[in-house]
Amino acid sequence: MALNQHIYLEECIESKLVPFIKKYHSETNYVFWPDLASSYYADKVLDYLIENSINHVDKVDNPANLPECRPIEDFWSILKGKVYENNWIAKDIPTLERRIKKCLKEVDQGTILNLIESVTTRINNVRMYEVIEKRS
Repeated sequence: MALNQHIYLEECIESKLVPFIKKYHSETNYVFWPDLASSYYADKVLDYLIENSINHVDKVDNPANLPECRPIEDFWSILKGKVYENNWIAKDIPTLERRIKKCLKEVDQGTILNLIESVTTRINNVRMYEVIEKRS
């Protein structure tokens, strides 16, 4: 089954993201940063995000193919490293889910904060590289 805007809105945004934000981010100290999948930026989804005051990165500000700017890419790498440490192999989906949940608890909160705080520096580094490339 493909992930269309209706499934994404109902099963991801309404049932997972919004409750998570309400539970852990009562203030506006977060930014929801989706990738560039078309269903993530569908009008229905964007209208919902705006109506519910969900801080998000607009599509025009979301750079394509620049994983080095997205701290989530480093987070996934850290988590994957923990999950598959010592050549661990999942026997089934429930075992993998338990392992991921266990490893999530082990990720250092300071590391996550450092990743988030590095966004401006990451973007500035990309901008600087572009300036250097244009001069060459």
